[in-house]
Amino acid sequence: MAWTLLAAGFSFYIPSDSPAHLGMITLFIYLFAAFYSPGEGPVPFAYSAEAFPLFHREVGMSFAVSTNLFWAAVLTVGFPKLSDVLTPTGAIGFFAALNVIAFVMIFLWVPETKQRTLEELDYICELSPNTNLLSQKADLSNSRGAYF
Repeated sequence: MAWTLLAAGFSFYIPSDSPAHLGMITLFIYLFAAFYSPGEGPVPFAYSAEAFPLFHREVGMSFAVSTNLFWAAVLTVGFPKLSDVLTPTGAIGFFAALNVIAFVMIFLWVPETKQRTLEELDYICELSPNTNLLSQKADLSNSRGAYF
């Protein structure tokens, strides 16, 4: 997803009188949305639905949705000012960098919940974030042939 944002940002360097200027920006923003929608877009909702125990699920889901919508509103209101300060290329590049940082942070500190029971999820959520980091490192070293 970060590459689509970078490509959209660099598309602002195409001369604005060229027909490709607006077309390339639109294409890469569209591709970003196409990758975001089935990828990171629904994660706060799906992860919250899995991770919270039944007696806290309503509060957890409402917090996840509220946080998601709050930051979407901040982005919507703040992007024009950010674009004025950093130029459109810089603003979109900033979000591409945040995308890369988020990828690394998610990989290192968000535990895998696939095919886990609710009891196992309770145990996983009680562990410190560094425990997940160590388990990720162990998984990579045990399956080195699968990744490299």
